[in-house]
Amino acid sequence: MLVCTLSRHDRRCCGCPAHTGEVARDVTHVMASTLNPLALPHHLETAVDFVKHPVKLMDALTSYSSEDNAISNSWREIGRLLLHEKADAEAWSGHPQEAKSVAWMEGIDLASIKTIARAFDGTVNDVLMASVSLALTDYLHERGVEDVHDLAWMMPVSLQPIDGSLPDTLGNHFAVVLFSMPLGITDPAALIEEIRQRTTRLKHSAEPMLAFGVQKVIAESPSTVAKGLTDFFSAKTIGQLSNVPGPRAQLKFTGIPVRSVFAFVPTSGDQPLGICVFSYNGSVTVGVSGDSRMIPDTDHISQGVGRHVESLLAAALARKSKGTSA
Repeated sequence: MLVCTLSRHDRRCCGCPAHTGEVARDVTHVMASTLNPLALPHHLETAVDFVKHPVKLMDALTSYSSEDNAISNSWREIGRLLLHEKADAEAWSGHPQEAKSVAWMEGIDLASIKTIARAFDGTVNDVLMASVSLALTDYLHERGVEDVHDLAWMMPVSLQPIDGSLPDTLGNHFAVVLFSMPLGITDPAALIEEIRQRTTRLKHSAEPMLAFGVQKVIAESPSTVAKGLTDFFSAKTIGQLSNVPGPRAQLKFTGIPVRSVFAFVPTSGDQPLGICVFSYNGSVTVGVSGDSRMIPDTDHISQGVGRHVESLLAAALARKSKGTSA
């Protein structure tokens, strides 16, 4: 689960000379390129693409800001939340039915995931999301879908720091935000870095607080209004994706040690897929639930996540070995 880091100290624009000079050079380059008549068809194509997909325009306008720029990130993420088009991955387009198919993968070594994170300068969450991305890329490619580069998810973000102690008063303090997961990136370093950048911008934005407010409005609204708002936001995403850090030590139930814990997330509206990654006692489990008509083989996704953790570990060890030999 991500942790929102927005505070009053983050409400500033990056104005350092180095960054300002970099933006100026890029703007000069773009202006110069637009004067080239041979490039006009490309510019027209780009303009049409921006009109058809306003989220791309929002990303382009905010890409020059630093990753922890709260103001720029807030515009970027809130714009994405409001303007993102309907989620559709072709392989599972349509309306879900009541019946669900479920599958899970257990026994993924958390220490291995931490090794991958250190090798590629990422976090445990970055590595787990990268494994899910690679598994879904394989799944879609096997079904002939080649042109999907992003999948939008609803993802819980904790509004409080996560530590080992329980608070004085219990209660849920999280918001469900829109996370755009990159697909089709096969290079481990590039994929983990892209996910790190996206989650960093999301954490350093006002979207979690805005989403928390929207959740309160939905909870206190009449059922018709609540359903309309829920369907509006859920239609922009393919499903729910959650990464939950669980107990670090083994638990017992009626005196019997609990070997593993896995969970499944709920879905809303036309969302066909839900994935929950849960860590417990040094291992990770992946629970996948999907519409039984559109995604009858959820085990292919859960097994794919485990398989790609192994491939990322091999890449991490090779990267470490290369660095040591150098």
